[in-house]
Amino acid sequence: MKISDILMIFWMAVLSYIMFALILPTQREINEKQARLEAMQKEKLAMERELGRLSKESAELESGNPYRMVHVARETFNFCYPGEKIYVFPEKMK
Repeated sequence: MKISDILMIFWMAVLSYIMFALILPTQREINEKQARLEAMQKEKLAMERELGRLSKESAELESGNPYRMVHVARETFNFCYPGEKIYVFPEKMK
């Protein structure tokens, strides 16, 4: 094996190492951003579902649906009819 062959192999190894050193952090960033994008897409989907639910609830309340109004008054504000008692149970401890 000639010295020129050894030098060529050495320089190819050095260039391969440099390329690997430059590509690895970039690929890591791409993977991290891809994971972040997926998480944000899931969050967006959950928010769209919540928006749909709240829009439906808002439409029911604006339409004057008495059953829905009573439900919201009882659940949100702990309202009750005269003579009724409200029992509040503590939430389960985690």
